Amino acid sequence: QALQKLVALQPSMDSVNTLRPPAALTPHLVCAAAAYALAQTDGELAKEELDWVVAHFGNQNSFRRGGSWVLKHGFAKLLVEAARLLTPVENESVVVKLIELGFSDNKLSHEEITMLEEWRQAAGMAEERYQRCYDTMLATASVGVLVNETPSGPDWTPVNLLCAGLLGVIQHHPDTAERRVKALERRIQSTDAINAGQTYLEQLGPDGLVTVLKEMLQPGQRRCVLANVLHEAHLDGEPSPEVAAYLQQLHDGLGVAPADFEADAQVFRRL
Repeated sequence: QALQKLVALQPSMDSVNTLRPPAALTPHLVCAAAAYALAQTDGELAKEELDWVVAHFGNQNSFRRGGSWVLKHGFAKLLVEAARLLTPVENESVVVKLIELGFSDNKLSHEEITMLEEWRQAAGMAEERYQRCYDTMLATASVGVLVNETPSGPDWTPVNLLCAGLLGVIQHHPDTAERRVKALERRIQSTDAINAGQTYLEQLGPDGLVTVLKEMLQPGQRRCVLANVLHEAHLDGEPSPEVAAYLQQLHDGLGVAPADFEADAQVFRRL
């Protein structure tokens, strides 16, 4: 229902012009204004961007109010207000969210990259730290690397394994499992892959799944799966003990360097 309400945004983001901008920004509205500024660089919201807005703002009101503010005052003024209102951690969180939003439709335009760089500089975020966030979110978005091209056609087994890895997290969240699975279905556009992933998980168990992931996936594919699993695990904050134990199994079984694993996890803590 929330997505249906937001569809009205897609035909014309200019409708935000009819709203009275808020007199002052809050940290939440700073993030909303930044997201609107990034999303409107091409004049409309893609379906994937709509999904992102729903996931992060739920009610479209704050997104639209933030949009009305940035339309009136401009992006440069927003950078000033962000520096005044946000802590360094909050500012970095906005950067990570904007990178995720930018990649939600699987590409970053030149205008979006320029906007992200302006925010990074204004936030005083080190280039190395920014690059880590960028690379981690790129790995998360690069689901296309999971489709193996063979002489007989595409092999979707790695996508099935991605679903299995994500379901290993989702099974520990019964209250939100249905919503999470639906979000996964919208993203990969395949119920067959989810069903196959569930079969893998049930038949192999976590230990067996980790072994298969290591044996069947290329390094870039393993990076994509692990990034997505970490993302799923941190959707509601710090992972539960059960999910943390599952992540440790992945970490140990895939042979990921502890520093790299923690660096990726830190990015998702910012979301």
